[in-house]
Amino acid sequence: MHTITIAFTYPKAEPPKYKFGDRVAVIDQCQPAAWATGKIVGLCLEEYKFSTNSWCYICKLDFPGGFTEEYSVDELVFESELPTLQAKWEADAALEPCLIYSEPGTEMDKGVYHCNHRLSCPIESFLAARLTGLNS
Repeated sequence: MHTITIAFTYPKAEPPKYKFGDRVAVIDQCQPAAWATGKIVGLCLEEYKFSTNSWCYICKLDFPGGFTEEYSVDELVFESELPTLQAKWEADAALEPCLIYSEPGTEMDKGVYHCNHRLSCPIESFLAARLTGLNS
């Protein structure tokens, strides 16, 4: 296989953050462990009218197999960063205040309620045990 080196001479062009073959994850609102992952298979330099030039990356996602999509640098992270981001996500979730709310149309005394925590909540488990004891 031949190696091709491309030099960019445009004065405003920054070097791309990702290169061909880099493993990346697509940033989403869910926990980082669930983010879609894939491999960079293409690059393009976009020139916007009112901003600096920026790289767009074509990523071949692992699932669904073979699906490719174009992303900006702000939408991607290196796949190797996922464990650190997941740990931060879990730490942030543990610091959120616990807000217990009842399911619409039900009553708390029937043991139907939820917590806003993204992870298992010790307060929710405690209340479930207390409510189960009260209702029996």
